[in-house]
Amino acid sequence: MTNPPPDESLDDLLHDDDHDAAHDLEAVVDAARAAEARDRRGHAWRILLFLTVLGIAVVGTVGALRPGWLPFDVPLVRSTPEPAIEGPALRRDMPLRAEPSDNAVVLVRLDARTRLRPVGKSSDGRWIAAAAIDRPDLVGWLPIDAVAGIDLASLGVVTADPNVAGPRIAPTGPTDRPDLRIESAYVKDNRLYVSVFNAGPADVRGTILASVDGGPASPIEGKSDEGLRAGQRLQAAVRGVYVQIRGTLTVTISVNPTVTEVDQTNNTFTGIVEPDQPADLEISTVERS
Repeated sequence: MTNPPPDESLDDLLHDDDHDAAHDLEAVVDAARAAEARDRRGHAWRILLFLTVLGIAVVGTVGALRPGWLPFDVPLVRSTPEPAIEGPALRRDMPLRAEPSDNAVVLVRLDARTRLRPVGKSSDGRWIAAAAIDRPDLVGWLPIDAVAGIDLASLGVVTADPNVAGPRIAPTGPTDRPDLRIESAYVKDNRLYVSVFNAGPADVRGTILASVDGGPASPIEGKSDEGLRAGQRLQAAVRGVYVQIRGTLTVTISVNPTVTEVDQTNNTFTGIVEPDQPADLEISTVERS
């Protein structure tokens, strides 16, 4: 080992390597920046992947529940065809009308797939007269496009009210009918009450009566003598009828003077009623034998 020249300092001896510390620091900073950039790219890819999966899930859910909302066909959605409607039956929910017109009075509303008994067709062939199989006594009009499984050519032209037997000219205007419906029978203060609703399109004019178990008809209290407007309800006691013991009874409502209703099969209620208050027994007299 040679002795350094006298003019060479100790610091030069300790740092005789030409290694640059600033360069090392810059390299470390560059490496940190590169790692941060990689993390950002990885985070962006994770967000993109999440949004893609979420979009697929949303499209799949909407396609399964509401396929009509999508502007394209979803291949995963498999629609199950509905069974064919056999015989004359309704394609969709439809009102049975009193005349072959969209503005005619509604007699009753029929559900989709209701089986029908055709009676005839209108002169223009756009309507058919028919009745539901389970209600053959109520005939009305339905548009031809709402009925499936019918041979229009085999039906005759109906120019009269299909509910009336015998020849009759076609009605000149709609005939509104009320439809009284007894909803319930109950007891209050040991008196028999009934709830009556007019479900028809016309008002009831006359006195509303109630007959219990086939007995004589008695007026319903309240304003029953004023009739009942369409869409209104009457809840009142049957005059002179009390309930003392629990039992089954049949209540039938009617109108005086008699009116023709849309449906009279719903004018009767049969159910169990019982007194709502205990019996009040009193000793009237005591006799000594």
